[in-house]
Amino acid sequence: MSRKKVIILGAGVAGLSTAVCIQSCCPHLELEIVAEHFSPHTTSDGSGGFWEPYATGSDVDRFLRMGEVTFNYLMGLANSPLAGEIGVQLISGYTLDHGESEPSYRHIVDGYRKLTPTELARFPKFQLSFFF
Repeated sequence: MSRKKVIILGAGVAGLSTAVCIQSCCPHLELEIVAEHFSPHTTSDGSGGFWEPYATGSDVDRFLRMGEVTFNYLMGLANSPLAGEIGVQLISGYTLDHGESEPSYRHIVDGYRKLTPTELARFPKFQLSFFF
């Protein structure tokens, strides 16, 4: 009987984290990582990546659960003794938005707040923006 195979697209932080998680919970699956570039030539090796979900689709609850699991996993890495070695760190910053509603994941992140009028004045092209 052949093992079921899962293909992971990308070898940056998202692809490799996904592969580790799948391998941890489903060791019976065969994994293959397919990518144009591997470390040390990925975007994650240079500029890194930011956690911030962008598209919800139609199943918002599932989207939020997946986002929260991912956020907590990355927080675990950032707070681990290996954080410096693996290059995971917390960085706060602004998210500038043209939208009219706050992000659905605001309860997941630390320190979420809308920009103050003074902060927002520095970015006059954006109506609703926030910091976390």
